[in-house]
Amino acid sequence: MRRLGLLAYLSVLLLSLAAAYLTWTREPAKPGEKVPLLSCRKGDLVGLEFRSKSRTVLFSPERSSYSGKSFWWVDITTRPAGENQEGKAQSGEPKIEVFKADAKMDEALGRFCPWMILRDLGRIGDEKRQEFGLADSGDRLVLKFKAGERPFRLGTTLSGHPDRYLEDEQSGEIYLVPGQDIREIEHPKSRYMERGLHGFGQDQAIRIRLRAGEREKELVAKLSDEGKSAGWADSSRPEEEKELYKNWIQKYFALRVLEYLVPPEKAESMGCSGRLDADPVLTLTFYDREKEIGFSTFYKPSGKDKDGDLQYSVCTDNTDCLVSLPKSQVEGLLQDLEEILSDS
Repeated sequence: MRRLGLLAYLSVLLLSLAAAYLTWTREPAKPGEKVPLLSCRKGDLVGLEFRSKSRTVLFSPERSSYSGKSFWWVDITTRPAGENQEGKAQSGEPKIEVFKADAKMDEALGRFCPWMILRDLGRIGDEKRQEFGLADSGDRLVLKFKAGERPFRLGTTLSGHPDRYLEDEQSGEIYLVPGQDIREIEHPKSRYMERGLHGFGQDQAIRIRLRAGEREKELVAKLSDEGKSAGWADSSRPEEEKELYKNWIQKYFALRVLEYLVPPEKAESMGCSGRLDADPVLTLTFYDREKEIGFSTFYKPSGKDKDGDLQYSVCTDNTDCLVSLPKSQVEGLLQDLEEILSDS
């Protein structure tokens, strides 16, 4: 009996050791095997902040002053070498960037609510915390909810994988989470910055009013059998379709935002106020069959920027603030506009 009891004890011990070994050495679970760290829903997240020694990235919702809809905006502060996390600069000033995120940002932030983990490591000792880069980590991820914040400490990546170790600062539990999700919010500009001037497509605009100074012209779409714009004409002569108008409108809708010209302290309304040193040179108002659906106002600065060049800017229904555009494309657009406005 004693021998059987000893064998049973040894069997349990071996199984425990085997299970522990598999826990530490197995590869990350397949996507279908992920389990939720947070059981929140997508709409519960009201903000997110990534902090490291060199940069802070803040995601927050802002309401459009034009449409009233809410969109994610991103504030990035990049500190120069030698500056601490509290923002005290040791060499130079921090670089501040603010921009509106596109629709893909919704999906990216949605992956944090619910947040699916690859592995639950539980509570671990100081030696393992050091090994996982958690002991002295200055990287933080803070999820923000209406009821409060949930802070996490970020460690190193898993050897041979982009996945990253993470510590829940409230519970002390350690997890392995998908690293790509964190990497995308750490560097979101190239992937998620909204570069479109409008929230509607070219085919949705049926009528466009152009105004430059005291001159004005209204263009109307020639619709195809599918109801899409196949060409454009002057509203006073809607039967005379002109290639000049069609080409100009195609050039306009090909414009893409270069940078968002938002000051560090965003205006409460995020409205389209022009710069004091810039004059409006062109305003467009867009309509569908029933109502106004958007606008844009172009500004040309009276002086030159620090590089000795002109910087054209525009504000639209979709940008909610001034943005810069490619100089050569804007100048080509304005040159062609002269021909359109003088065409009779």
